[in-house]
Amino acid sequence: MDSKDTNTLSPTNKLLIIHPGALGDVVTLFGLIAELKKRFRQTTMVCAPTVSKLAQAFSIVDRAISQEAGYWASLYGGQPSERVLQLLCEHRTIILFTVGKELEIIINAQVSEPCLRVPPRPPANERIHVARFVAEVLVANGMLDQVPTPQSAACKQIARAGMPAKKNRSIILLH
Repeated sequence: MDSKDTNTLSPTNKLLIIHPGALGDVVTLFGLIAELKKRFRQTTMVCAPTVSKLAQAFSIVDRAISQEAGYWASLYGGQPSERVLQLLCEHRTIILFTVGKELEIIINAQVSEPCLRVPPRPPANERIHVARFVAEVLVANGMLDQVPTPQSAACKQIARAGMPAKKNRSIILLH
């Protein structure tokens, strides 16, 4: 990953995040995704429809695509459609959140730079928070410089994004 272009102004410095997890799995990582967004000119995420709406509402990513879009299913079948191929190829860096290697193999057969497969959660015997586990994997692979702390700017940005605009209004997220 060190050979990646980290100049955020570079037109080739685009990040694609594929996270097929449920709402809580992805929202837990919003702080990390916000940190990643700072390193790329454009950040796109393919995820569940509810997550994609939330990610865009809080400006976590520049673009969010529902994994339930009909054309996206072609990737899981092993024969990506032209639209999926275009999406994969226009992003220089791809982070795939999955345990299995099948999707990684399919994606890597289509792109010039191998994707980074990140397990979406730690092994069952490891007692570590999911976000910390993922952060450590991202740091180990050169995607982040350090594991963000709860006091980091990204974590504070997420907290502010969820704050109501007026004192009498509140936001409730049911999961």
